[in-house]
Amino acid sequence: LTELDYISSIGFRVFLIAAKQLNHDDGVFRIYGISGNVKEVFDISGFATVFDIFDNEAEALADL
Repeated sequence: LTELDYISSIGFRVFLIAAKQLNHDDGVFRIYGISGNVKEVFDISGFATVFDIFDNEAEALADL
């Protein structure tokens, strides 16, 4: 999400649907590269505790 500078409630819904489908299929959903206003929205909304969020791709992959 390094290029993302805005996320709406619909964006969060898409993430939730994707994560739910991946979990159902024994997959994993990782997010990385959040910064600025988007990180603040994730934190305030509580979504930062719902998703596995990493600083960069290497950290996300290392956690698999």
